[in-house]
Amino acid sequence: MPWLSPGRTRRPRTLVGVTGAAVLAVAVVVAGQGAASAAMVPATPATPAGVVLPVTVDNSAAYQGQTICTSVVPTGTQRLKDLLLQTYGTIPGFGSSSVQILRNCSSGGQSEHKEGRALDWMVDVTKPDQKAVAESFLSWLLGPDASGVPAGNARRLGVMYIGWDNLMWRSYDPTRGAATVAGTTGWDPLVKGGKACTSAARATAAWATDCHRNHVHLSLSWDGASGLTSFWSGQAVTAPSCPAGPAASRAAAGSLLDTTTGEGTLAATPCRVAQQAPLKVLVAQPGPAPAGQVWGLTVRVDGFTPNAPATLTLSSALSGSAVVGRPGTTVTVPLGPDGMLTAAVDAGDAWLRLTGMGLTPVAPPAGGAGLSALSTRAITATGPEAVRTGGKIKLAGSAIGGKKVTVRRYLKAGGAWRPAGAAIKPTGGSWAMTTTAPSPRTMVYRVALLHRNGKVLAWSNEVTVRVVRKGAPLLTLVAPATVSTGAAISLSGKAKALPSGATVSRQRLIGRSWTPLGTTVPAGGRWSMQVIAPSPQTITYRAVATVGGAVVAASSKRVVTVS
Repeated sequence: MPWLSPGRTRRPRTLVGVTGAAVLAVAVVVAGQGAASAAMVPATPATPAGVVLPVTVDNSAAYQGQTICTSVVPTGTQRLKDLLLQTYGTIPGFGSSSVQILRNCSSGGQSEHKEGRALDWMVDVTKPDQKAVAESFLSWLLGPDASGVPAGNARRLGVMYIGWDNLMWRSYDPTRGAATVAGTTGWDPLVKGGKACTSAARATAAWATDCHRNHVHLSLSWDGASGLTSFWSGQAVTAPSCPAGPAASRAAAGSLLDTTTGEGTLAATPCRVAQQAPLKVLVAQPGPAPAGQVWGLTVRVDGFTPNAPATLTLSSALSGSAVVGRPGTTVTVPLGPDGMLTAAVDAGDAWLRLTGMGLTPVAPPAGGAGLSALSTRAITATGPEAVRTGGKIKLAGSAIGGKKVTVRRYLKAGGAWRPAGAAIKPTGGSWAMTTTAPSPRTMVYRVALLHRNGKVLAWSNEVTVRVVRKGAPLLTLVAPATVSTGAAISLSGKAKALPSGATVSRQRLIGRSWTPLGTTVPAGGRWSMQVIAPSPQTITYRAVATVGGAVVAASSKRVVTVS
C-alpha cells in the first residue's frame, strides 16, 4: 500500500458494472466493511498480556521533531495501531487504512509520520459515534491513570502531542491551553494558515484535515515509537536528557564520557544524549601544533545505545572535522581552537560511552579555512548575500592571534586584491566592519589577518555580495554547507519588495538546467522550506521568485554536501 497522508486518505472504490443486488452481496464481504458498518462503540484499551504496569510512570515526552526519514514502522507505533484496531475496530470507508502511519519523505514539511512515529486514526468529529469513540480513548489517555497520575497512560505510551477537533495537546507543555476535550485539560487551538482552527475562517470542509477534524493525530516520542515505554515493556523510562553544553575538562587519554553514570556530563548522574542537546567535552589544551597541522583527538566509541535509528557524530569547532562514530570503532577528530569535542545524535536519545586515546598531530581537514587548532592564528569571514545600493555591507568573523594582529578588508578588482578600508584590531577573538553599498554590481571580499609589521599571516574565505538597486525585489538563500542523509535540509532567506502574488520556488541544478522542486508563499519578508537529504551527493540550489510564470528575482546559488 502506498504511503498515505491525512490529506490523501483512501476511500472505498466504486464498483463498476455490478447490479444493485450484487452490490449488497459484495458490500458484506469487502474487507472490514461489513463489520465496520455498525456504529463504533466506546471502550477501554487493555494492558498487553503479560505486562504489569509499574508504579513509577515514564517521563513526559519532550518535543523532538522529525529529523530523519524511514520506511520502517517502529515496534511501538505498530503496537499502538494494533491496540486501536483491536479496541475499537475499523472505521467505515477505511478498512485496513483506519490507522495510517508512514508518509513519503518528499511529501510536505517536517512530520513524525516520516519517521514512523506518528499515527492518524481516521475517526471523524462530525459523526457522533466516531467522536464518542475518539473522546473515550482521549479520556483514558489523558485522564488520571489507575494510580491517579494525570495523563498517566499517555506517558506510558510515550505520546508527545495530539491533534483533534481544531485543538492540540502537548506532553511537553500540558498547561498551555485552557480548552478541554472529554474532561481533559491543556488543549489550545491549532493555528493553520495564520488563523486559529476554531475561527469561522477555518470552519469549512477544506480545512477539515489540517485542523484534525477528520482524524486524531498522535505523535510519539522515540521511546514510545520503539516500544520501550512501560505500557509495552513493564519498565518506566525515567532517564533525563543530559544537559547541553561543556562539562568539566577531561584528560585527552582516559574516560571522556559515560552517560550511563553521568561521568563527563553536567548532570553527573545517568542521562542520555538528546537530539536537541549535543554534549561538549573540553579536553586538556596541549600547545602549538606542528606547522601545517592541527591536533587530533583519537576517540574509542565504547558504547552507543540509541532509542532510534540514529547516527552518532563526533566533531569540533574546526570546519570539516565531523566523523561518524560506531560502537567498537576508533576515530580521530581534528580539534578546533577551543579544545572541545562535540558528541551529537541526529534522532532520539542515546546512552553513550567514549574513551580518549590521546592527541596526535593531523593534517587540517578540507574546508578547515586554514585553522591551526589550539595554536596560532585563524580568520574567517561572513557577509550578506545581497544588499541594496546605499545599504550597509557588514562583514564579520573570527580572528585568532592575540594583541599582535589586525584585520583588513580587501576587494577583488580586475583580478587583483586591493585594500578597501583601514585595518582594525579584533576584540575578544571577533571582528566586524561596515561599508556602504555602491551602485548595482557584484562585490567579492576577503579579509587578511596582519602581523603588526604589516605581513599577511592568513587570508579568510571569500565573501560575495550582490548589490541591487534601491526598491528592487530582493531574494536571498541560506542553506547548510553539509548535512547527513535523512536529515532535514532547511532552506530560507529574505524576500523583500516582491510583487503581489509572488511565490518562491526551490530550484536544483541538474546537469545544466535548473529544475523547480516545490514552491512556498513568502511571509513577513522571508521564506523557508525543508527537504529531506537524499543519499550522499553534492546539490546546488537557488531560490527564484515568480509572478504568473515570470521571474522577478533570484538568489545566488548555494551548494549543499550530503554525507
